[in-house]
Amino acid sequence: PSIDETPSASCVNACQKTGNNPDPDAMDAGERKAFARGADALALLVEQSLHIAQTAINPLYVGSHPKISAVRFKGAYCAHLASTHVHALKLSSAETKVWTIGWQDVLALGQALQTGTLSGTRKTMVGGDAANARLLTEAPIGASLRDLAIGLLRKPADKAPMRVLSG
Repeated sequence: PSIDETPSASCVNACQKTGNNPDPDAMDAGERKAFARGADALALLVEQSLHIAQTAINPLYVGSHPKISAVRFKGAYCAHLASTHVHALKLSSAETKVWTIGWQDVLALGQALQTGTLSGTRKTMVGGDAANARLLTEAPIGASLRDLAIGLLRKPADKAPMRVLSG
């Protein structure tokens, strides 16, 4: 987007369903506080509401910023898919633009505001059918997925090609 562009709505994706990506519900109390601070800061930057898509069971944002709408999802809508949340909230149309941001980036913003230091890492998960085991790790932003997966994947019995995906 251009520097002067503004969205019609913004949405933070803080849901996880499959177990093949880091779980935002696993944040400790300090991280939850930083997440809330990051969300409050983001709300100051947007003209419209900031929607936080979170699980129905364990909400991450329980603050009271007037521009923040914390929406709880369950079932199929609790997937780690920002477009699913945008669709369910009826935020977009052919004439509108919706910006999305991941929960880890909101957390990093909050931590930077607390400490004065911006984190250069994100949590990532290696998993799926070809993984020897699920592994939650912290990696530098922009790390090679191939390098992260070395030694953690097994060749399928049918020798089918494998893909390493992000997101």
